[in-house]
Amino acid sequence: MRWIFVAAVVAAYVCVVRSNVGAEPIVLKASSKIEKIACTTCRVITEVMSEVWGKNMTRDCIADALSFLCRKLNIEHYSVCSGITSQFKEEFLYVLGELVLKPSQLCGFLLPHCGTPVNPLGQNWTIALPGGKPAPATNPIVPSGGPTLRVLQLSDIHFDMLYQPGAEGDCAKPVCCREMNDDGTDGISEQVKKPAPFWGSLGACDAPYWTVENMLRHISMNENLDYILIAGDLMSHADWTYTREGHEAIIKNLTALLNKHFPDTPTFWTVGNHEGVPVNSFAPHSAPKKYWPTWLYSALNTAWKRWLPEKTKKDILYRASYSVQIIDKLRLISLNTAYCDQTNFWIYLNQTDPDGTLAWLVEELTSAERLGQKVQILGHIPPGSGECLEGWAKNYYRIVNRFESTIVGQFTGHTHTDSYTVYYEDMDNYKSRPTNVMYVAPSVTTFVGLNPSYRIYTIDGAHEGSTYEILDHETWFMNLTVANQIGHPHWKLLYRAKRAYNMKTLRPEEWSQLTNELKKSKKTFRKFLRYYARRKDYECNDQCRREILCSLRSGHHNDVGLCNDFNPSTENDYSNETKHYAAIRRELRKWNIKCPNI
Repeated sequence: MRWIFVAAVVAAYVCVVRSNVGAEPIVLKASSKIEKIACTTCRVITEVMSEVWGKNMTRDCIADALSFLCRKLNIEHYSVCSGITSQFKEEFLYVLGELVLKPSQLCGFLLPHCGTPVNPLGQNWTIALPGGKPAPATNPIVPSGGPTLRVLQLSDIHFDMLYQPGAEGDCAKPVCCREMNDDGTDGISEQVKKPAPFWGSLGACDAPYWTVENMLRHISMNENLDYILIAGDLMSHADWTYTREGHEAIIKNLTALLNKHFPDTPTFWTVGNHEGVPVNSFAPHSAPKKYWPTWLYSALNTAWKRWLPEKTKKDILYRASYSVQIIDKLRLISLNTAYCDQTNFWIYLNQTDPDGTLAWLVEELTSAERLGQKVQILGHIPPGSGECLEGWAKNYYRIVNRFESTIVGQFTGHTHTDSYTVYYEDMDNYKSRPTNVMYVAPSVTTFVGLNPSYRIYTIDGAHEGSTYEILDHETWFMNLTVANQIGHPHWKLLYRAKRAYNMKTLRPEEWSQLTNELKKSKKTFRKFLRYYARRKDYECNDQCRREILCSLRSGHHNDVGLCNDFNPSTENDYSNETKHYAAIRRELRKWNIKCPNI
C-alpha cells in the first residue's frame, strides 16, 4: 500500500499536466519546460512521500491527499484538482495495487523524459505475422482524368457546448472561454481581461458548437463527398468535468449534425482518447467487468451503425474497432489506438496486445490480401508519438511493413497539427526503402492557439486496376482573427500537398524526400510550419524544429537510429533542477497531512 499511495500522489500531478498540456505538441516549448519540472517534482514526491506518509491510508484519504497536493503545488485550479483526482481514484489505485513496481520505475511509468515512458516496465512482445509477403509492386503513376474519390477527414473536433462569447479567455484553468465556472457561478464578470470572441479563440479554448456547424454547412454546400472519416476526440478538453452522460450527449449531438448536413454520405468513425471517462481510460477485458467501457462502445455502436453492416457490432462492442468494405476492392479498418496510450493505466496490467486488437488487425489484413482488396486504416493516436507505448508501436510497424502492398492509407489525428510519418523497410534505418506513409490531419478545435481546419483527400477511384492510392490532399482553414473582425467565417484553401511541395505523387518515397528537403531548406521548413499550425506567426526554436523533423520519420521510438542526422537536442540540461528539488522537499516536509482534516 505504501508505494500505491506514492504513485497515486505522482498521478495527481501527471493527470492535470499530461492530459491538458503534454498531449498537444502545439505548445511544444512550454510543454518541454513543464515536463522537466514535472520530472523533478515526481522524483521529490516519490522520495519524500515514501518517508513521511508511508503508512496505510484509506482510498478516500488518498483522494483528499491527491487534491491537497495538487492545490498546494499550484499544479492547477482547485476545481481541476478535485475533479481529476476523484475521477482517476478507483481505476488508478486498482491498477497500482495489481502491479509490482520499484520506486525508481514510477516516474518513468508516468512522465516523459523521466525514465523510459514508452516502455517503463521493459515489456517486449511480438505479434505473429503470416509468411508469403507479396513482392512490393512498382505501379506507374496514375494518369489524370480517371475516376476519383473525395474523402473528408475531421480530426479532434473537441467542441465545447459551454463556450460563451464574452467569458474569460485567459483564465487560470486549462480550458477557458466557458459560460460557467465549476462552482456554478457565471463565467462572465466585470473583471474579464480577455473576452472570448464569438467564432472561437486562439487561446486555451475549444471550438464553439456553432463554429463546427458552420464548417459542416460550408463543406456540404461546396463539396461532393464520397465518404467521411471522423478521427476521434469529440469532447472538450475540460476533462476534469467528464461524465458518461455528458459524453453520450456529445456523441448524439455530433451524429445529429452529420446526419443533418450529410444525410446521404457514408460516415466512418474511430475512437479517441478523450472519449474515455476518465480521460484516456479504456479497460480491456482482462480488467474487472465493472471497469469495462461497455457504455461507451455501446453509444459509439449506436452512432456508427447507420453506415455499418450488422456483423461489425460484435467487434465494436468488444474492442471499439471494426472492418467494413467501402466499395469494391477497398476496405476500411477503424482501429482503437487507446490500447497503446501510455496514460491508459489499464494496459500496464498486461501490455501484450490488449483485447487482441493487433492480432485481429492482422486477420483482417490477411483476409483483404487474399481477396485482392486494398485497405485504409483509420486511427486516432499516431503510434510513433510520445504517448504510444513502444511495444504496440513496434508491432504495428511490423504489421504495416508486412502488408505494405495492401495498406494504401493510414489516417490519424490527435496532435492537432498538420503532419505525416514515413515508414521504412528497416524500422530503425531511415535510409532504407520507404514502405508507407501515415497522414496526421489537423484539428477542428482551436486548442491551443490554432485556426480550425479540415482535410480532404483525392483518391484513385473505382475502376479496373485501381490502386486506390492517395493522389493528393488539401487542407482548408478559417482565420479566426479575420472571422471575429468581420463577424462571419470564411473557409479558404490553405494548401494542396502536391503543388505546395512540388511532388509528383504522394507515395512514401516522395514524402521521405520531402523530409530531407525540410532538413536542408529553412524556406521549405517555414512553409511546412505555417501549414503545420495554420498560422504564419507560429514560433519554433531549434528543439521544436528537431522534434517536428524527427516525428516525420518516427513510426516508433528510436531517436538515435531515425533522427541522428538532425541537430541534437540542446534543452535537456537539468542543471537548474537542484534548487527546484530542494525547495519542494522543504515545502513538503512542512505540511502535516492527516486525513480527513487536510
